[in-house]
Amino acid sequence: MKRIITIVLSIVFIGSIAAQKQKPLKPGQAIKEAQKIYSSKKIPAAVEMMRVAMFDPKTPFESSTYLLQAQIYVSASSALFAKKFPKAEDTAFIALQAALKFDDGSDLFKVLTYPKIEQEVAKLSGALYEKGSIAFGEGNFNGAADFYEKAYNAAMLLNQIDTGALFNLALSAERGEDDARAIKNYEILAGMKYQNLILYQRLALLYEKIGKKDEASSMLDLSIEVFPEDSTAYLNAANQNLNMDKYEKVFAIAKVAQEKYPVFPVLYIVLGAAYQNSGDMDNAEIAYRKAYEQDSEDYLTNFRIGAFYLNKGNIVKTAAENLPLSEGAKYQAEKARAQEIFAKAIPHLEKALELSPDDVNVVRALRDIYNFTGDSAKATEYTGRINGAFCRHAYSSKKGNDARTAKRDKS
Repeated sequence: MKRIITIVLSIVFIGSIAAQKQKPLKPGQAIKEAQKIYSSKKIPAAVEMMRVAMFDPKTPFESSTYLLQAQIYVSASSALFAKKFPKAEDTAFIALQAALKFDDGSDLFKVLTYPKIEQEVAKLSGALYEKGSIAFGEGNFNGAADFYEKAYNAAMLLNQIDTGALFNLALSAERGEDDARAIKNYEILAGMKYQNLILYQRLALLYEKIGKKDEASSMLDLSIEVFPEDSTAYLNAANQNLNMDKYEKVFAIAKVAQEKYPVFPVLYIVLGAAYQNSGDMDNAEIAYRKAYEQDSEDYLTNFRIGAFYLNKGNIVKTAAENLPLSEGAKYQAEKARAQEIFAKAIPHLEKALELSPDDVNVVRALRDIYNFTGDSAKATEYTGRINGAFCRHAYSSKKGNDARTAKRDKS
């Protein structure tokens, strides 16, 4: 015997005027008409008739009724009918929920009804994903998060966890600057050790953003635990810890990574920066030199090691300039030492400029070094390059302004 229950749907629409104008239906006939219209793929008309059926006291409120309602509203929840039925997915969800309440564990329900419910849940999730993607593309990130959350809840009707929907929900919330919502859902995925490295990186950044640096660092540890064979996990963890001034963490991560990946120049750059920022200039130089030995043709490697020597030389130069006049001999010795350090920077900065010819910061650094070392010809050459860059920028800006002015005049 079928179990009969009474369910009041939270989203029910009054029958439309169009439906009311039709030839009067016999009691209990509306649900049959709804099925017939739905089978003809006339979705708007099927929705109208289903509304009538739900108000018909002769409609049998059983699993098949709610399943039909779900089928109709799932079809109406597609992006094709978004303007006409903006909340169709909510009615579809409640109808599926209602249909499942008739599950009495019988083979009849398991074999005949449950597979159809599964099919509609999959369709509903697909429709919600599509709406979420459209909202995301339009920049409506919080709206996208809402759709992905509905897709997640739809899967939960069948006790299934849609990790993809949960990730998209969190990512959309983050883009919509709803940090609390993003963190909450990222944390659920992290608790399941979700197989997407970006998750742990994003969550760590959000923790850092709200001042929870220890939690951020722990999340980066977890990323390495979940992806122990992915070099990106080590590099990102080291880099983010560097940004949080957690230098001991950087050293520990680098030590493990070096054993797994002997050739890892970018990691040595991060390690060098950690040593440099912590004041250990000797180990910083060793790390930077190691990066250069592994990849001498890389822009970043040459720029960072050149910048290191430039910074080190400036420290010595500044200290020399602050010496009292009575220490002339020491001043000359320190000035000469600064020149030796600057000389080490020059080939690396020159190489960086060769690899990135429009980098004005590198040009400025070379100009300053040559001014200090007394190579006036080189200093003049780089001064000219700086002026030329500014002239090109000014000309480009003027062309842009002239074009905008002409456009306004024309209009």
